[in-house]
Amino acid sequence: MRTPIAIEGLVLDSDGAPATGAICLTPTTSTTNGSSIYDVQPVCGAFDADGRITGQSGEALTVLASDDAGTTPVVTYIIALTVTGQPQSTFRAQVPSASTVTEPSATTVLGSTSVALSSLIVSSSMVGRTIAGSNWPVGSTVVAVNSATNSLTLSQAATATGSCIATVGGAVSITDLLAAQL
Repeated sequence: MRTPIAIEGLVLDSDGAPATGAICLTPTTSTTNGSSIYDVQPVCGAFDADGRITGQSGEALTVLASDDAGTTPVVTYIIALTVTGQPQSTFRAQVPSASTVTEPSATTVLGSTSVALSSLIVSSSMVGRTIAGSNWPVGSTVVAVNSATNSLTLSQAATATGSCIATVGGAVSITDLLAAQL
């Protein structure tokens, strides 16, 4: 299984104001994980009005981790960062899977979009991230958090009632990727 990782960061122009522009991450090669084949597909986003990296429709910009167990070869991304009025910056980096968080006992109710967590503390930074688990559809994302009840609201309803392991897609900052460039 491949782990979705959100690419986060604030991009400022040379005057320190929120930048406008775009970012694209393209794997350098196709990969496999188990029987699944992942072709080379660029994932692109932009900067919102505050200069934050987002997906094309304002959602989190998410790519698959470079180093998931069973993924061959380990994925390197070509990252193209384009700030309006400046030359494009292109570099290579790997996106680590270690930035995900796991809840050992997430509780769902069939048809509900709410997921109760027993040990993982919710955070507003989880909004927009993907969440993997056996009790809801693949591709579900966190759309809201409730600190009072320590629960998440998902983009898709649960397909089962009960407890399961939940993995909330992690995030890595563009600054960390720049520092770790190959």
